[in-house]
Amino acid sequence: MKTIFAMLFAMVPAAMMAAEPQDTTFVVNDKKVTVEEIDGKVKVEVFDSLGNALQKTFEGHYSAEQDEERVFVNSPFLPRKRGFTGFSSRHPAFWLGYCFPTNGAFSMGKADGMHQLNSKSWEWGLNIASFENSLSRLNDLGWNLNMGISNTHLHFQDDYFLMRDGQGDVFMEQSSERLSKSYISYWTLSMSATIEKQWRIGDWRLAVSIGPLVGYNFGGHSRYKSGGQKHTVANDINLNALSLGYEANVRFGGLSLYLRQWLTPLLDKRHSPTCYPITLALGF
Repeated sequence: MKTIFAMLFAMVPAAMMAAEPQDTTFVVNDKKVTVEEIDGKVKVEVFDSLGNALQKTFEGHYSAEQDEERVFVNSPFLPRKRGFTGFSSRHPAFWLGYCFPTNGAFSMGKADGMHQLNSKSWEWGLNIASFENSLSRLNDLGWNLNMGISNTHLHFQDDYFLMRDGQGDVFMEQSSERLSKSYISYWTLSMSATIEKQWRIGDWRLAVSIGPLVGYNFGGHSRYKSGGQKHTVANDINLNALSLGYEANVRFGGLSLYLRQWLTPLLDKRHSPTCYPITLALGF
């Protein structure tokens, strides 16, 4: 190191007297040395090889008015924050899981009068577009905009099905015949804006995100299956076109636990049963 410092002191006056700014990089005894002139000041940095990475061990700033030098101590016994090379959203590209209606916003209780069969009610979805940006120097905190599309099937039990009368009211009706399957289905085009925090655990990333969600619901149907035949009861089930809610995601490695809950009713409450869908899924 003394040899390097002697070379630096010899180079600084020459660099300060140079007619044109010039950057110089060279290697001495496995140490990388850079000399750079910025606004009449000469900046000198020394990097040492520690393992597979270069760590800064010395930095000096020299000018006609003032000299400043700093020495950096690197040790495997000193804690170091490990950042990421770039911020990359861990929002699931595909999710599949259970979806069931509840009786209110932020509720887990069953929807009143829906006769739901939660064990067979499901949702799948795809993240079709996303945009992310880092909020920290270590690239471990950022925000995401995600657009997705999902298909939901809510199944019913005890031979009940959802029907619509001539006045536009939607209600549950019990069939006089045995139904092998009864459900409503619909599509949702959604957009979310989330804040995401990431941690490094060995060679893996742990990511946690949460944020508001807005959805556009369309393509609703009420159907049942009896005697091997599928019947469409209604092509209009009084879907509310706009839904508001939130989503949360916990991801470790390539697997996510994904939650989305709607805080506005799925169906028009004036003419339909009250239900607020919630989805708990695995994401990939």
